Amino acid sequence: MKAENREVYVSDDGKVFDTVEACQAYEREEAAKAKRIDGLKVWSVTSGFDTTEGRGYARITYIVTDAGFAEILQYCLDRFGQPLSSWYGDGYYEAWHLYRRENMTAADAILKSKEPHSGIGSTSATVDLVFLSSQDIDHEELPARVFPWPRAKK
Repeated sequence: MKAENREVYVSDDGKVFDTVEACQAYEREEAAKAKRIDGLKVWSVTSGFDTTEGRGYARITYIVTDAGFAEILQYCLDRFGQPLSSWYGDGYYEAWHLYRRENMTAADAILKSKEPHSGIGSTSATVDLVFLSSQDIDHEELPARVFPWPRAKK
């Protein structure tokens, strides 16, 4: 048996490193990631209008993003289609609504996406969470990123 004493460096979240430089680099990366996550904006899309009865919308999508409005709008057009649809002859209805959630953080959106939501009548709404960004982020509760560009060749 051999007893050995050695110096190790432990980060704030408990990871162990052999060198102070590796530990400090890891903590800088984690701080940068936390800052990026804090800077993410949240938008919500209400869609799935009940055109049979006209009672409301049955789907909520939370979009967590660092993208600009053009990218968010393009994603919504690709996913949900045109925002206005025909209704009884020359009328129309709004097929989906896009809202900026000023007071909601990425953590709030993650929690909210796991809660039950009311839908049409007494039914529950379909809820999903989207991470819209041109860059990946390492976060265990955010889904894989999507981005509407570059466009797929047809």
